[in-house]
Amino acid sequence: MTDEPEWGKYFDVLSDSLDFEKLSFDYIFHLLAEFARCVLLKDIESGKLEVRDDVRLSGKNLIEKAVLFDGGRLSQEDLAQNRIEAWKLYDSLKGEKTSRDFIRIVVCTLYDEDASELKKYGADDIFEVFFSVLSDLDLKYCAEFCDFVKNKENQVR
Repeated sequence: MTDEPEWGKYFDVLSDSLDFEKLSFDYIFHLLAEFARCVLLKDIESGKLEVRDDVRLSGKNLIEKAVLFDGGRLSQEDLAQNRIEAWKLYDSLKGEKTSRDFIRIVVCTLYDEDASELKKYGADDIFEVFFSVLSDLDLKYCAEFCDFVKNKENQVR
C-alpha cells in the first residue's frame, strides 16, 4: 500500500468540488497559466519566492506565451518551441532547486491539447502533475491553487 502524497488532500478537495472531466482543455490550461502569472510571479516579484532575475524574466516571458496561446494569438508550433526553450532552461538550472521548480511549473503551462494527451490520460492526470510540481516548489502553493480555482469557479457561477 502506498501513502498518498502530501498534495493529495488538495487534489481531493478540488476534485470533490469540480467535475474534472467536464472541464475543457482550454479552461484547464488557462487556470494553470493564470495561477502561475497571478500568484507565482507575484510572489517572485515581491521577494517571497527567490529565483534568479534572469529566470524570473524568462519564466514571465514564457507564461505570457502560454497566455497568448490561450487567447489564440500564438501558434501551436510556437508554443512547442517555447516549451522546448523552457525545458532547456530547466535542464540548465541543476543545483538551483527553487528556480528549477518554478520553471517546471512554467513548462506545465506550455502544453497544447495534443501534447498533453488529455484525451488519453484525462484531466485528473493533468491536475495531479500540476499539484505534484507545485508541491515540489512549496506545498502552500497547492492550497493556493485550490483556492484560486475555486474562486475562479465561483466567479463563473
